[in-house]
Amino acid sequence: MKYILFSKTDILVEVAAVQEAAYALGGEVRPTLKSEVVKLNLKLPLEVQKGQIVKVFSLDKAFIPFCFEVGAEHKNIKTITLENSCLLEVSPEPILSGDFFLTRSFQGGVASVVGAPFRFNVITESEKYSYFLSEKIYNFEIHDKKHIVFLFATSSDGDLCVAFHKNQKKFLEFYGDIEITATHIRAIKKLQTLARHGELVEVEITEHGFEIQSSEAVYVGGKPAFVPPFLTHIAFFEAVKVKDYFLAKSYLTDEFARNLQPEHFEDFFGEFEEILPLKEKSQTKVALLEKKGENAFVGKTYLLEFREGKICNIVSDI
Repeated sequence: MKYILFSKTDILVEVAAVQEAAYALGGEVRPTLKSEVVKLNLKLPLEVQKGQIVKVFSLDKAFIPFCFEVGAEHKNIKTITLENSCLLEVSPEPILSGDFFLTRSFQGGVASVVGAPFRFNVITESEKYSYFLSEKIYNFEIHDKKHIVFLFATSSDGDLCVAFHKNQKKFLEFYGDIEITATHIRAIKKLQTLARHGELVEVEITEHGFEIQSSEAVYVGGKPAFVPPFLTHIAFFEAVKVKDYFLAKSYLTDEFARNLQPEHFEDFFGEFEEILPLKEKSQTKVALLEKKGENAFVGKTYLLEFREGKICNIVSDI
């Protein structure tokens, strides 16, 4: 069975394989060469082989680049089976929101930046992975190093890097003075807290994934971010979770915070994975969730009292 790839509009494709045969379909069909990027349309179809990985790129940034395996089903490939051949029409989905800025091909897939809202996409022949960035970024660069593909950009907090591990299928976001090699990353790892906590970390990049070697608590931007009063209870528990007890005490009244020590927080709240605000009429109640399985949690609830915008008492709601 011969596989013929074509498109009704001008696009670029990259096929990393060698093929000698040629087949005609309304024009000359070229044999594919190793790692060759060629233009594709109705008059310039391309013969490919089953099992090949094909990467598809837009000439006018009309769609997000993607890749697929010849012979496997893909939502952006229309398959037309004839007696002695199979026609593969490339039918990419248009970008629904934002603009397409940058793309890069790497072994096993393609990476791109789309925005706003800004997102870093990594697409293999079988899956699409997206990382959403919470702020405006510019000066994009996409690089490829052995086990990772990563985005470098500039943000309001300085240099930013989002690294994707090809085998672990995991993103990590870093800020600040970033040092990155094929085996290590040293930078600030951003934590998702209202006060914008971060960790000054050194991460080893192994074949199987990211491994944090050391860490030190810091703030992205150099100081805690302002938290609106109506979110004080969430910011408090986030600070407790990352063991920033000095900041946690700043959300309490002076009288309540005066004699509290780190062990008091640890004994009263214990370890928890997630913070779940609960709607309870006029009361402020929060559940702290401890993970017990892959998708199973056990929660402890706490009732908070406020005075002049600060927490003045916390009661375990048992």
